[in-house]
Amino acid sequence: MTMDGRLQIDYHRLLEDPTSAGVTVIYGLLAIYALHQLCAYLDYPVLPPHELVWNAIVYIVPTRLLLDADRRHALSDEGMLSQTHAAKSEALRKAFGLGGGALSHKLVGGESILSGRSTSWFGGSNDMQEPTTDAPAGLGNWDNSCYQNSVLQGLSSLDSMKQYLNWLGSKTGCQNSTNASLKETIEKLSAASNNGKQLWTPAKLKNMSSWQQQDAQEYFSKIMDELDKEAAKAVADVKDQVGLEVIARNGDSTEKKARVGDAVNSLPRNPMEGLLAQRVACTRCGFSEGLSMIPFNCLTVPLGSRAEYDIGECLDEYTTLEEISEVDCAKCTLLRSEEQIQKMLPEKDEPAHENGCDSTVMDQSKKSIGLPPELRVLAAKRLEAIQQAISNDDFSDKTLNDSCQIPKKAHVCSTKTRQAVLGRAPQSLVVHVNRSVFDEVTFGQRKNYASDRALQIAILRICNRHDLIMAIAGKRLQLTLAMTGAIAWVLQGYDQALMNGLLTLPSFIDTFPAIDTSTPRLADKNSTLQGTAVALYEVGAAIGALAMFFIGDWYGRKRPAMGAAVVVLIGVILQATSYGLAQLIVARIVTGLGVGSLTATIPSWVGESADANHRGRLVMLEGSGAIFGVMFVGWLELGFYFVPHNSAQEVSWRFPIAFQAVFPLTVLCIAPFLAESPRWLLSKDRHIEGRKVLARLENEPEDSELVSARMQIIIHSLYADSQGHPKNPFARTPNRHLNRTLLAVGINILAQMSGVNVITFYSNTIFQHTLGYDAVLSRVISGCMQTWQFVAATSAIFLVDRFGRRKLLLVGACFMVIANAGITGTESHVAGNPTIAGVSILFYFIALAAFPIGLFLVPFMYASEIAPLRIRAQVTAMSASANWMFNFLVAEVSPVAFANISWKYYTVYICTNSLTVLVVYLFLPETKGKSLEDIDACFISSTNALQPVKIAKTMHAGVAEELMATEKVGDHAEQVEKAM
Repeated sequence: MTMDGRLQIDYHRLLEDPTSAGVTVIYGLLAIYALHQLCAYLDYPVLPPHELVWNAIVYIVPTRLLLDADRRHALSDEGMLSQTHAAKSEALRKAFGLGGGALSHKLVGGESILSGRSTSWFGGSNDMQEPTTDAPAGLGNWDNSCYQNSVLQGLSSLDSMKQYLNWLGSKTGCQNSTNASLKETIEKLSAASNNGKQLWTPAKLKNMSSWQQQDAQEYFSKIMDELDKEAAKAVADVKDQVGLEVIARNGDSTEKKARVGDAVNSLPRNPMEGLLAQRVACTRCGFSEGLSMIPFNCLTVPLGSRAEYDIGECLDEYTTLEEISEVDCAKCTLLRSEEQIQKMLPEKDEPAHENGCDSTVMDQSKKSIGLPPELRVLAAKRLEAIQQAISNDDFSDKTLNDSCQIPKKAHVCSTKTRQAVLGRAPQSLVVHVNRSVFDEVTFGQRKNYASDRALQIAILRICNRHDLIMAIAGKRLQLTLAMTGAIAWVLQGYDQALMNGLLTLPSFIDTFPAIDTSTPRLADKNSTLQGTAVALYEVGAAIGALAMFFIGDWYGRKRPAMGAAVVVLIGVILQATSYGLAQLIVARIVTGLGVGSLTATIPSWVGESADANHRGRLVMLEGSGAIFGVMFVGWLELGFYFVPHNSAQEVSWRFPIAFQAVFPLTVLCIAPFLAESPRWLLSKDRHIEGRKVLARLENEPEDSELVSARMQIIIHSLYADSQGHPKNPFARTPNRHLNRTLLAVGINILAQMSGVNVITFYSNTIFQHTLGYDAVLSRVISGCMQTWQFVAATSAIFLVDRFGRRKLLLVGACFMVIANAGITGTESHVAGNPTIAGVSILFYFIALAAFPIGLFLVPFMYASEIAPLRIRAQVTAMSASANWMFNFLVAEVSPVAFANISWKYYTVYICTNSLTVLVVYLFLPETKGKSLEDIDACFISSTNALQPVKIAKTMHAGVAEELMATEKVGDHAEQVEKAM
């Protein structure tokens, strides 16, 4: 067959069968569509199909073609079209008469913006079109003009602006003015005949900016400035300056004053009602020029990476504190120059030179570095000028350049903070949503197509206001935080003493007979199980506290505390609904998990937020709360002991268990209004939030010198602790991590080995079976002792900052030695002797006064105080866990010990309390009145375990700030020496 024949056959085959390329294209489009629908179903931010097609067309069309067509039809001035994808898209839309922005965008009336038409390259006119929607007209986004459109369309909604433009137009009469162009644009946008149409910004208003992206506020200011100039010219014959801001200058002529008054009264009211209050301050020196009031009616808010945004949230973000890096600070410049010049001048004891140098300035100087006499005179004069500028708060450029002779290149760059609030809401607020996003991969800009919502915005939410959260500040906030911590610690005492009154309750024994020890024949068998059932609560608490070793440093103090309260609620529900011993034990463990987490978190949270002068009192409120819980549950159980034995008798033990749910619920209601620990925020480099919290705790402005100083001290302490040292509580570092960890854990272990838990857990059992009192009298005595303990714990609040932690620990341990010795002696001869039983009760009262004053919450507080900030969560977690573990040990061993060695069991606690006295005296330094950073300096300055006690006795408050200042001076000295 010939070649022509083969070609003919192949040609016929191609006509009979569909091409493989066509099938591939069809399947490819279907696959792309399916992938697109899957992404949309999974809520990924994807564009609609028709927008994807449009973007493909924009990508294919050559840029040069659009530029040539643009210039040929004079759509804009030459050079003003940005060669970007967004600009090409808008150019094509304008060329084809399509609406600007996303093709899928729907206006309020429900019709697509595509229904409107504008001038295109292919003919057609807006005037020939009938409106197809009730939605107003809009301005097209031509060449990055969205920020301009938001301003112009916002101004068009102001009736007072229309009146002002009409008045100004009657005065000027110029057709090429900003007023005329703005008036024409507003009339077109407001005309009902233009509903649904796409309009374009006039050249006069467009030429007020370049093709580069600008801020809407800047463009708004330009519009207002131009109108102000035209208004000033319009009334130049009656007043020197009249515009949007009317300034009536003083004049001698009564006639001139009358003319000025007439001019002022003839001007319509300024429609720019909004005032933006803005404060910018230096984070290093704290200097701020105060509030600047800026008239406005437009705000620009950015979008992030989410698929959907509430405009209200964006406005909230606009008013948050932000940091601005590398900004010139005049005061920092003067302070650095002052310090450097002082180091160049001679010491006080060096004689003044014969050149007549100012002796007062020379006397304030420091060590000389060998300047010639003539240069010393000039340096002294410069120093005097600098000091005068600082004292007068004169930080103008003229003062720095001329008087102080500091060139621009020698200015200090620092980090400043900026915060803005709406001092006065405008009549109409224009919100410009900036959809331009900088792409860090391509180093170009792209559009953010995230949807926005909120048709109505509560403008007062971003105005200057005093809401509930901001009203809780200063000492009020610190006290609220301490009281919340005390409520949380009520759970610690409540749950720990809860089982004391239930173990001998008939209805409780009937429900859980396996832990009955009131029947003699079952006592030996059930005592171990009873001890385990009671003590597993402590195991759960130990695990919960140890969990903060890992969680506390990740999530801070506030969120773990709220999460722990939720866990406690779950445990309480399980306990109150128990019908078997297994459920009761599991419920006790779950409750312990939450309570243990609270005890490991709350002291650090309060201690890191409180001032050094009253930190002890605030933390000790928690101890008072815990003892209140012990006292409260004792009297509550006594009351329910008299519930008659009927079908509802289980309420006598179920209600006391369920009632404790009140306390975690209270914590969950208050905690959201409290501030996170500022030290934890700063340790995570969240400086803006840390500054905000410090300002709220101090009740000072965020840019105040006090807040800046506190912030710098904390950051400096963090920096000093992190220099070459691992974040390990067991590391042998110059910061003495291991030493401080052992002290924190050790003092908590010794506190639990004081013997007080024997009384708390088993007082009713001891009074009934050992001292021979009946069930009712035993509960009355127990309630009185807990009330006495609460009084002692309350007194500790006023003693801890007066006498210090160290003295309270020593006094508490000494009196616990006396109490345990007295109980040992009396109970060894108590059989059948009510007088000795009464004397034994006296020693129980002594123990329950000594423990809450010196050994209850002081160890928890002390552990959080001496731990470095970087490992504070780990150290306090281990300390609280050790406290609970030895609490469990006492609760587990005590029933067996009483059954075997009886009164001899108390001799163990005589020995442990004696050891506590020795450890406190030798190794624990005093922390009263010292900031947490001062305590760090105390340990850093020591070289062995015994030295911190001696250093603390001679250390005064504020030493950390002095050390920081000394190091800064040393750094400047090194810089000067290198320069020489």
